[in-house]
Amino acid sequence: FIIAREELILFGVTAVILIYLSAVGMYYCENDAQPEKFRSIFDSLWWALASLKTVGYGDIYPITPAGRFLTF
Repeated sequence: FIIAREELILFGVTAVILIYLSAVGMYYCENDAQPEKFRSIFDSLWWALASLKTVGYGDIYPITPAGRFLTF
């Protein structure tokens, strides 16, 4: 861990930024179509984390073309 410290920090910061940007993007793409599922950016953060760490739970998923493109 000491040898790869800088790389791990860079990966962590990059992952946090990408998760946040994808959550914000998904909120703006899907909020009008699914206001009950993407109620806030925090709900979108749940989607982003579940999609990044697993294959997703299936409880929240995009239905608009823009949301699907962002997921891709």
